[in-house]
Amino acid sequence: MSDQMDLFGGEKRKRDGINRVSGNNAVWMNMVIPVIRKLASTGSSFTSEDVRVECGKQQIPRPSHPNAWGAAFNTASKRNIIERIGNDKNHLASAHARIVGVWRRKDV
Repeated sequence: MSDQMDLFGGEKRKRDGINRVSGNNAVWMNMVIPVIRKLASTGSSFTSEDVRVECGKQQIPRPSHPNAWGAAFNTASKRNIIERIGNDKNHLASAHARIVGVWRRKDV
């Protein structure tokens, strides 16, 4: 029973963290969600790395906290803009080959 309570507590903390970082980066989120929507509209799969590159091209500043990237993808997913279809290794040397989600447009 305590394992289940820990799971619910962990999920609540996750939601609280996403809400907090989203609120603290609201202006940034309003600039990044359209970038995610644009990449999704191509019909090709993409990762956060692709979104970061596109944001750089559009001179969108970095968020105040690195977790805002995840919050942006979470928000886009909840809005039925995208869906996660798998995982890949990040190809930037600075990312140390960490695992990132692979996303595509969600057909609703």
